[in-house]
Amino acid sequence: IEKVFVACGGRLDEAGGIVVPAIFASLEHQLEERHRLLLTGGPGIGKTELAHELARRLHVSAEVFEVVSGRAGIQAIRGQLKSPGSHLFFIEDPWGHDRLADEAGSWASELPKLFTQASPTKRFLVTSRV
Repeated sequence: IEKVFVACGGRLDEAGGIVVPAIFASLEHQLEERHRLLLTGGPGIGKTELAHELARRLHVSAEVFEVVSGRAGIQAIRGQLKSPGSHLFFIEDPWGHDRLADEAGSWASELPKLFTQASPTKRFLVTSRV
C-alpha cells in the first residue's frame, strides 16, 4: 500500500497512520458538494484506505456523521435515509471483491435510486473494483 500511496503523492507516516495524497482535498470537496463519491480501481491501489479516512474525518467533524456500512443492506440504508441526523453510507465493493457478488444485481438497480436521495446530511461513499 505504501508504494501506491507514494506513487499518488502520499505516504504512511512513521506511526503507521495515513498521510493523504494530494487529491484527498478534492475528494472531500466532491463528497461535500455532490453528497456521493464512487472510488474505483484495481485491488491494492488504496481506495478503501482513502474511503476509511474520508469516513473517519466525517465521523469526527463538527457535524458528526454516523457511518452506516453497506453490509447492513439496502433496506437498512433506506430506513436510515428517513431517520434524523447526519449519515454517511459507506458501501464497500457492492458488486463483489474478486467475483460478482450474489447481491450485485440488487445493488446495480438500487444504488442509483439511493443516490437520488443523497443530501448534505445523507452522503454516500462507495468503493468498487468493477
